[in-house]
Amino acid sequence: MELVVYLDPAAPTSARVYFEVRRLVAERPEELRVVLRWTPPTGMAEPGDERVRVWAAAVAPIAGAGPVLRAIAREGKDRLRVRLSSRDERAHLAHELGIDPRQHEAAWNDPCVQRRLTATRRQADALSTRRSNTTLFAIGDTTFEDNLDLEFVRVALGKFNHQMRRSALATPPLSPDVGASRPRLRRPTFGGLILGGLGLPHRLLTIADDEEDLFFVLAPALQFRRDHPGILAIQIVAHGPALTAQRLRRRLCAAEGLGLAAPYVASLAIEPSVRRSDPTTLSLLEELDAVPEETCGGEPKGSEPAMQDGVWLDGSPGHRAELEEIEAALRILEAAQRPLSVWLTRSTESL
Repeated sequence: MELVVYLDPAAPTSARVYFEVRRLVAERPEELRVVLRWTPPTGMAEPGDERVRVWAAAVAPIAGAGPVLRAIAREGKDRLRVRLSSRDERAHLAHELGIDPRQHEAAWNDPCVQRRLTATRRQADALSTRRSNTTLFAIGDTTFEDNLDLEFVRVALGKFNHQMRRSALATPPLSPDVGASRPRLRRPTFGGLILGGLGLPHRLLTIADDEEDLFFVLAPALQFRRDHPGILAIQIVAHGPALTAQRLRRRLCAAEGLGLAAPYVASLAIEPSVRRSDPTTLSLLEELDAVPEETCGGEPKGSEPAMQDGVWLDGSPGHRAELEEIEAALRILEAAQRPLSVWLTRSTESL
């Protein structure tokens, strides 16, 4: 299980949150992995704090996040900003952290650090459009903010573990799986972008020729994924020769190539009139459109142009009304796939 922590190193509570997360890992050493991502806060921030964030993001991979956050808490942001302005003081900081001053100076002057901070902030803003200046956490498709004691994190981890245990203890099938009468319909081999992976038990496929057609499909689907992680994969395919379809196809390809699939799909679930003026979405689209056309051009491999546009749930045609109750629709599909399972017995049981 992976816990992603979006942490602002210049925030006064960052060190306490970090060490609380470490204690959480110590409680679950075999089952929890933490990914720490440095990110600036939303809204207006003190200009001088950016120097502290850049330093933390540059030096933490070398010295470790713990020593860096201890140094920020010990020195204070104002004193640390002054020390970072002097090459000699930066060398003293390197010795205090136990690293080579030349290595420290090279990391401090790395021009990519600022771009990584900007990209991480964009990801955090896309995951939580109402994010405040507190720490943001993500477990699977679920994102939330929490207090210093990580109460919501512990609850979310317990819920996720419970779901995983239920999946592991699920009753095995009572008879061999019944093959679909039309494998091409049941398991379409389209390209496009897949959110959630191929190993999930259910898949929602949507074929569209314009980004704005996806709002009604993706908004309830992403909400279902947040409420029921590990159940539903979402596949988006751009279809047709229209300019809007070509643009969607290129952006899907670029998002997958840049590792921005989740933020891009989340932006597609925003109401179109809001999406057109959302600065985070516009910045994300600008980054996707900057990918060269020859890198993401043409029809995706494995596409089947004869397939009509629309929504397909587990290979069966669906409609918008079903998406409002995805859980009920999936139960119906499962029941229809194995209608006789109630009366069939295991081969080891006697009649």
